[in-house]
Amino acid sequence: MAEQPYGDKPATGNPKPDAEARNADAKQNPDNPYARSKPEMGNAETTNKETQMNQDQMKGKFQQMKGKLKEAFGQLTDDDIALYDGQREQFFGKLHEKCGIEKDEAEKRIKKIEEASKKAA
Repeated sequence: MAEQPYGDKPATGNPKPDAEARNADAKQNPDNPYARSKPEMGNAETTNKETQMNQDQMKGKFQQMKGKLKEAFGQLTDDDIALYDGQREQFFGKLHEKCGIEKDEAEKRIKKIEEASKKAA
């Protein structure tokens, strides 16, 4: 009879034993390539919380930036300012249309606003 490498279970011809046998064998024979212990899952929840915190922080920073843009360019609506997040060319078009500010000048002003926001944070 063939040797039974994984506890009481007879060899079935399947080259890879079931998970229970692999986990049990990992404790008895750590050199077995089929043996493995269960992966640790403790970090997944922490990572999700950190990701959520980062997303919340980014949203908060964007809200602050929107407020600063509204102060600097009072003629823009909330919809116009929302273009700043992702559709910059359209944003600069609206800025030129409503405020008469060229793109280069607008970029300089916005860069100053962003730098001031970073220093304040």
